[in-house]
Amino acid sequence: MADSEDERDIMQCGDRRFKAMVRGDLTALRMALADSLTYTHSRGVHATKAQFLDSLTLGQLRYKSIIPEARSVRVYGGAGLVTGTARMEVTARGHDMRFRIRYLAVYVKAQDRWQMVAWQSTRVPEPWAKFTDSVLDLRETRSHSHIPTLFSRRLPENSHAVTSVEGLGD
Repeated sequence: MADSEDERDIMQCGDRRFKAMVRGDLTALRMALADSLTYTHSRGVHATKAQFLDSLTLGQLRYKSIIPEARSVRVYGGAGLVTGTARMEVTARGHDMRFRIRYLAVYVKAQDRWQMVAWQSTRVPEPWAKFTDSVLDLRETRSHSHIPTLFSRRLPENSHAVTSVEGLGD
């Protein structure tokens, strides 16, 4: 099978998985996810396949919509990597949330079918959310009175800490 066919198959697997997550179709998800799955949510919480499916079964997590925005697939032999962004609308432990993510999904081909073995996502900040604004807000919050000392602490003169990222590249 040519890489372009593998790329298309992997993309279709991702689409079916997203649809199954929104429908709460556990049977389809059991087929789409490898038993060895490692699933890292956008807030850094790690789950196994069983834990992820349990969170859906118990109603702790409900996907209302998943809208892929941009995706790229690369195939390396029997492994496929999908990188992309998506808009998510979920209910987690009773709280409704909307956000964008950037993700990496890893698929492996076994017994002539693709299954996802790893997922890692992180939230994409909204354009209006600037880090400096968050720092200023934290500095002004009385419950975080220790924060200013973290930002104003000086390094010893003989410190070998990196104080500039110039020239390090991406």
